[in-house]
Amino acid sequence: MKRRYGDYMVHFIPLTPSSVQFQVYPILEWTHLETGIPGTSYIDKEKAPDTLDVFNEDLCLRKLEGHIKWKEQWDSLLKFPDEEYWHDELQELTQMLYEFIIPWSKDYIRYGELSTETNTKRILSKSA
Repeated sequence: MKRRYGDYMVHFIPLTPSSVQFQVYPILEWTHLETGIPGTSYIDKEKAPDTLDVFNEDLCLRKLEGHIKWKEQWDSLLKFPDEEYWHDELQELTQMLYEFIIPWSKDYIRYGELSTETNTKRILSKSA
């Protein structure tokens, strides 16, 4: 499942009931001049800043990936797979990680499929 965060698209992949993998891709918004229809494209990792209109995991620039899991305590792993980062970029990715990715992943692990109506605890103890 994909979730938008600013100039990034975060792909969440549930691995088990207690773990979620995530992949972070930079995106570019655009509007077709003739039709006025807006769209979103992924950045081509081989030809940046060129873009790809169709997602292809092997061709799209991936800024960050990792997983979050519950094993009687929260555990997470981060990887920076495709490039080096300047301080500002790392600060932006860190902010996204703590404000969006970790809370979303923990809620998904706690409640399963997220619903705006009702959430019931799934697997975690009170300390989670």
